[in-house]
Amino acid sequence: MEFDFEKYQAQVGGQLMLLCDTTKKNEYSRMVCRNLNMQFARSAFLVPLPLKWHLSRKYAESQIQNMNVNESVSIYSSLGLQEEAIACLLFLKDYVKAESLIRTQLQNNPTPMLYSMLGDATGNVSYYEHAFRISNGTYARPVFELGDRFAKQNNYTMALRCYRTALRIDKSNPSRWFDYGKICQAAGNNASAITAYRRCIAMEPEHLKAYTNLGVLQALIGNEREAVQTLKESLKYLETNPRMWENLILVSFKKRLYKDTIQGLLGAAINCGENFILNLAIPQRIVNEMKNNTRDGNGQLCQQYYRSLGHLFKEVAHLQENSTIFWNIYIEYLEANYRGPPDTQLLELALEKRYVSLLRGADYTQNMTDFSETLHSLAKLSECYINSGVYEKQLRTLELVKDFEESTIDKFGNTEIYEGVMMLQDRLRKLHLVTSDSE
Repeated sequence: MEFDFEKYQAQVGGQLMLLCDTTKKNEYSRMVCRNLNMQFARSAFLVPLPLKWHLSRKYAESQIQNMNVNESVSIYSSLGLQEEAIACLLFLKDYVKAESLIRTQLQNNPTPMLYSMLGDATGNVSYYEHAFRISNGTYARPVFELGDRFAKQNNYTMALRCYRTALRIDKSNPSRWFDYGKICQAAGNNASAITAYRRCIAMEPEHLKAYTNLGVLQALIGNEREAVQTLKESLKYLETNPRMWENLILVSFKKRLYKDTIQGLLGAAINCGENFILNLAIPQRIVNEMKNNTRDGNGQLCQQYYRSLGHLFKEVAHLQENSTIFWNIYIEYLEANYRGPPDTQLLELALEKRYVSLLRGADYTQNMTDFSETLHSLAKLSECYINSGVYEKQLRTLELVKDFEESTIDKFGNTEIYEGVMMLQDRLRKLHLVTSDSE
């Protein structure tokens, strides 16, 4: 079970806050808390602040992470951290309370931040302009907010102008570079968007959305190979994120870069497990191109990926137990071995899995199409067992054919397609596995 440090820290913080409150009761408690103050602050938080005040603030921060924002508002207010309390109210979209608290604070401390927050609470852009003005052009937040307002109105010219002004003041926020990239992309300025996304990634290498937008944009403008490299780079930091693997797979597959496609599929299967859903159309097309001995987007013969595709099938097979489509593709893959006949044991296993998946999922006792598919699968499995020369497997074939006949003869016994069952019985009779009594 994974240890949740943030939750633990919040619980410990709450308990120590209660312990600190006991200092009003007796001298022993005051002595304990003084000792805790020194040790806990030194070892856990490394700040020379009063224990209760510091723990309260950390506790409020942890409650935000746990989405218990209302409690954080109360704690921040009690600590005199009004700007933090206002930020929480804005997050909760409680604009009435936020505006009231902001105006109270403005009476004593008219700061650019408070005026910028007042713009958030009221929607009045003049407060952003005033915040920027009283900061003497040194406070970027209100200009960013203005840019966001213009972007929502699809006024990208003004949005870009605001963002460029703000970024000259504050270049250190990766999220703002990401937002700037989105606005540039929406305005059709792809080169600037790519630069902005790269700036964001340089400051925050694990920024999922920046990598995604950059890779997708590169692919959209025809730079699929650059997109593949971008997405592969992202996986150094985001290897457990299924979405990043899916982006790599789709971009490389579209360009028929099958080496990268298979690596992406295998990486997703290994690192994401059940959180990754395999799109079976992708290995199906690669297998088809192997069978046709065609070349991929890099000019390489697709047959050279036979072994790596086999690793992929092996890795995901346990998640595809009941997928007839998967086993069909895997059987085609085994039969496409350019080095010679397919591996007999693997082919036999795949044929067994396919037949079992059909028995579980197909309505073969009532539906003609399902009956036909299941019969074909039984015939292929029976052929494999018979050709093995192993008597036990041949007997197993007899059991399978009998069971299939008993469950389908009432519905399909008089149809032409049922001749397939009779042919299997004839084949077994020649092997002296079927007698007149057993029939």
